Amino acid sequence: MISLIFSIFFTNLVIFLSGKTFKYFNNNSYDDIIESCIFGSIIISFIALFLNFFFPLTPLINTAVYFAIIIIFFFKKNKILNKKDFFFLIITVFFTFILISFSTINRPDAGLYHLPFTQILNENKLILGLTNIHFRFGHTSIIQYLSAINFNILFDKSAVVLPLASFVSFLYIYFIFEVYKLIKNSEKLNVNSFFCLTILIYISLNMNEYGNFGNDTPAHLLFFFLISKFLKHDGSYSSFKKIFLSSIYIFLQKITLGLVLLFPVILILKGKYKFHKIIISFPSFFLLLWIFKNILISSCIIYPIKSTCFEILPWNDFNEIHEQAISGEAWSKGWPENKDPALTQKEFIKNFTWINSWREKHLKYILKIILPYSLLLIITCIIIIWRGGKVKKITLLKRENYKLYSIIGICTLGVIIFFLKFPLYRYGYSYLIILLGITFSLLIKRYSPLNLIKVSKFIFFLFFIIIISKQALRMIKYYDNRSLMPQIAYFDASSTTGYDYQEIYISDNFKIFYINKECMYKKAPCTNNLKKNIFHQEILNYHVIGNRK
Repeated sequence: MISLIFSIFFTNLVIFLSGKTFKYFNNNSYDDIIESCIFGSIIISFIALFLNFFFPLTPLINTAVYFAIIIIFFFKKNKILNKKDFFFLIITVFFTFILISFSTINRPDAGLYHLPFTQILNENKLILGLTNIHFRFGHTSIIQYLSAINFNILFDKSAVVLPLASFVSFLYIYFIFEVYKLIKNSEKLNVNSFFCLTILIYISLNMNEYGNFGNDTPAHLLFFFLISKFLKHDGSYSSFKKIFLSSIYIFLQKITLGLVLLFPVILILKGKYKFHKIIISFPSFFLLLWIFKNILISSCIIYPIKSTCFEILPWNDFNEIHEQAISGEAWSKGWPENKDPALTQKEFIKNFTWINSWREKHLKYILKIILPYSLLLIITCIIIIWRGGKVKKITLLKRENYKLYSIIGICTLGVIIFFLKFPLYRYGYSYLIILLGITFSLLIKRYSPLNLIKVSKFIFFLFFIIIISKQALRMIKYYDNRSLMPQIAYFDASSTTGYDYQEIYISDNFKIFYINKECMYKKAPCTNNLKKNIFHQEILNYHVIGNRK
C-alpha cells in the first residue's frame, strides 16, 4: 500500500510539475493548480507520442523524461512546492488511490487492445502497419501513451494503470471546486455554476468505477470540462488556447466526440485571433503529429473511415478497413441481438433495420441511466425553484449568448449523429448529458433561488458520500481475492494462471504472439485476430507489417 501511494504521488507530482513548467498562469489560485494537472497530463501525452516515433517508451527513457521535467521545473521556476500545491497533490492522491485500489481493468477492451497497445509502446518504437496485427490498434487513444510513459525504473509495469485514475481524479476535483465556489459565492451565480452542479450529480451516479472507465470516461469528463471553460471564456488568447488544446485532446481520445473541434472554430470566427498563430500553435502540431501516426500505423487519417485512407501505402488493407467500418457500426447498433440470420451486417445498418435489435438492449441501457438522472435533475430543479423568488427575464436572443447557442447546436447535432451512426451509449453520451445539464442550468438561472446554496451543499456532500461509499464497498468486497493494483497480465482479476501464447514468426527476425483470449499486458505484439496474409520487412530501421494484396 505504501508503494502504491508513493507511485501515485510521484505520478501526480510529475504531471503537476509538467503543467506548471510548460504553461503560464497569472497566479497560484486553485483554478491554476487544477489546470496544471489537467494540461500537464496533455503535455506528457504529447511527449510520449513524439518520442515513440524514434524510441520505445522503455522504463529508462520514461524515467529520464520524468526527472527532466522535475529538473526543468526547479531551474525554471526557482522554487519548491508551497503548502497549497502540496495540499492539492494530497487530495489528488486520495482520489486516485480510492479509485484504483482493488479495482479491475475495463473489460474486455483493456485486454483486447488498451493494454496490448500500451505494451507495444513500451517495447517498440512506432510500427508501420500495426493494424495488420490487430485492427483494434487503429482505435487506440492518446491515453495509452500517457499510460505507457508511466512505466519507469521506480515502479513496476503495473504503474501503467495509474495515469487514467489520476486524470479522472483531476477532473473530479475541478467540478468539486466549481461547485464549492458556487456555495461560497452565491452572489456570482451563472450558467457555468449550475452546469458544474449537474455534472457533479452525474459523476456521483455513473462515473466512479475505475473498471468501467476505459478510454471513454476521461474523454467525456474532459468534454464536460471543455464546456465549462467555453462558458467561462473571456475572449483572451490564453483562454482560447486552453479550449483549443482540450478539444484536440478529446478528439485524440474519442473520435466519436469529434464535433468538439467546432468549439475553437466558433471562437476563431468570433474573435480576432491571428490565424497563422493558431496554425503553428502547439495544439495544431499535436493534432498533425497524431494524424501522421495514424497514417503510419493504419494508412488512414481516421481509422476505419475509408475516405481518409491511402490505398497506395503497402500496409493498407482496404478490404479489412471496409469490413471494420461496417462491423463497427453494426455492433454499435445491436448486431449481436439481430434475430434474422439472413441479414448481412451491411443490410442490417441500413434503413433503420437495426432499430428492433438496438432497442432490445441498448435503448434499455440508455434509459436505465438517463431516466434516473433526468428525474434527479427535475427534483433538484423543483426544490431550488420552490419559494425561490421572482422569475428573471432572460433574453436568449442576445448576441452575447452565442456560447449557449453553440453548445446547444453542437450537442444537438452530436445527439443526432450519435443516434444515426453509433448509438452505443459510451460512444457519445456526453452530448446528451451536456444538453440536459445546460437545459437545467437555464431553467434555474431564471429564478433567484433562496435555497440554492443549501441544495448545492447537500449535493456537494452527497457526492463525497456516494463516491467514498462505492469505493469502500468495493475494497471490502474484494480485499481477499484481488490484488491492490488492477490485474494487467490476466483477464480474470483474481487469476495468476498462465495463458498459452503461440509464437508466430512472420519473418526471420520478427514474431507476434497469438492467443484466442484477451492479450492483456503479457507478451507483445499480440493478437487474437490472426491474419494469414501479412508480412514483415524493415525500412530505415522501422518495422513494417504489410498486407499481401
